[in-house]
Amino acid sequence: MARGLTHPTAHVGTKLKHVASKKEYIYEGFEFNRDVMTLVGNVDKIIDTIGTKKKTGAIFYFKELTGNKKAGVIFYSNSVTTASNINAGKIGMQYTSTKGATENLGIQASNLILGGKSEKLTINGQDGVSCKTFTDVRTIRKSVIDYMKSSNKVGNHIVDAVDDWFGSTNLKNFDWQNKSFKDSEINELGKYLGEIIIGVVALKNKTSLMSQNPFGGNAAKFVVPDDPSFSGVDSAIMLKDGTIVPISSKLGAGAKASIFTNFLPKVIDKRNLPASVIKDLVDSAKSAGITKAKLDAKQGAKDIVYEYGVRKILGLSRSAVPNPYAVYTEIRQGSLNGDLTNFSAPTLKVISAIAKHKDIAQNVKDILPLSVTAAFNREIARRLNEDSVSQDLVANILSGKNFYQANLDLNKWKKGEVYFKLLLSGDAKTSFTGAKAAINAIDAKQGLVNYELKY
Repeated sequence: MARGLTHPTAHVGTKLKHVASKKEYIYEGFEFNRDVMTLVGNVDKIIDTIGTKKKTGAIFYFKELTGNKKAGVIFYSNSVTTASNINAGKIGMQYTSTKGATENLGIQASNLILGGKSEKLTINGQDGVSCKTFTDVRTIRKSVIDYMKSSNKVGNHIVDAVDDWFGSTNLKNFDWQNKSFKDSEINELGKYLGEIIIGVVALKNKTSLMSQNPFGGNAAKFVVPDDPSFSGVDSAIMLKDGTIVPISSKLGAGAKASIFTNFLPKVIDKRNLPASVIKDLVDSAKSAGITKAKLDAKQGAKDIVYEYGVRKILGLSRSAVPNPYAVYTEIRQGSLNGDLTNFSAPTLKVISAIAKHKDIAQNVKDILPLSVTAAFNREIARRLNEDSVSQDLVANILSGKNFYQANLDLNKWKKGEVYFKLLLSGDAKTSFTGAKAAINAIDAKQGLVNYELKY
């Protein structure tokens, strides 16, 4: 039976079997394009096409289990994002075993909150957000347990442990000692049930389970948005005076966020940005023809990386390199056809300039030209980390959102302990990294420049 992908990036690195051919592959992620056929050259073989043929769609990328050939499944659709509900069966694949599958329980918060009251509220500045609300822990408990009991994916050992926790006085511990518990189940419960637990802790005013208590014993209602178009915070606490405190939940440190999809869209149309790396990135986006709409659609990030890299990092003129993104396209195509030698003059100038750049690490230079994207990513991140103005800009934008990040302590959680580190978004130190993707991957599918909030 096909299970997962709960969203298209859920199980990168997982072994899957193509239903039609029975061949096994490793899933490597997806790419959406308004003209999906332009992506076909990224793979050696299209193994399947799904849906009614149209211009728009995504390619889901796979690598042969034995060998290095790339395979792809074309999924025709008007839009595919990291939030899309696309399971393995939808793209003609299935899991060959439970190994590596980390999201098998189907306990997303949207399922656990079905028993709440439906309301429309203003959350994080957005009016009319459809929400499920709870004024007492008893109703939350019933909603969670009713769903878990109705699901054939959730074992009795999970239902019993969760129900016992709701019934405990101090809400401090889950009993993971039962030998039936898998590490993947504990992690999945932390990721999704954790979004609900913070509401229980707040309503019960369990100060000892939080690094700080921004609710002050005044929590009156737990609010969970269930509007699929709402991309803001995960939940909120309404206080007795009607104030709403938004919450972004994470298990452990949580995933690093892309500056291109999560931050740059918030400042790209701002006027009078102070001189900074952030302003230079915004200027690069505009030079490359990238708009807020494109960034919101998760398009154009590499265009910005190459525009900034060629102009700001390497200082190459438009006459020397007329089209920075064409450099990426040429190197990528060369890697696909096995010819990394016959490059145009602009591309050779970029490669040569990186090789001579004093701030780019030698191990990155050693793998040129495949490391061009990595060189730009790492240098952008380094500059952001050293730019106090950019740091302040990020802090001010995040602070303006005025939400609390609630990190469920991963080490404690694995021992069955409940403890949240709460931090007001604007009080965090922002750290940037350009090292998410391997230095020998010109397409940098694992990520470009990312940031995280640190305590």
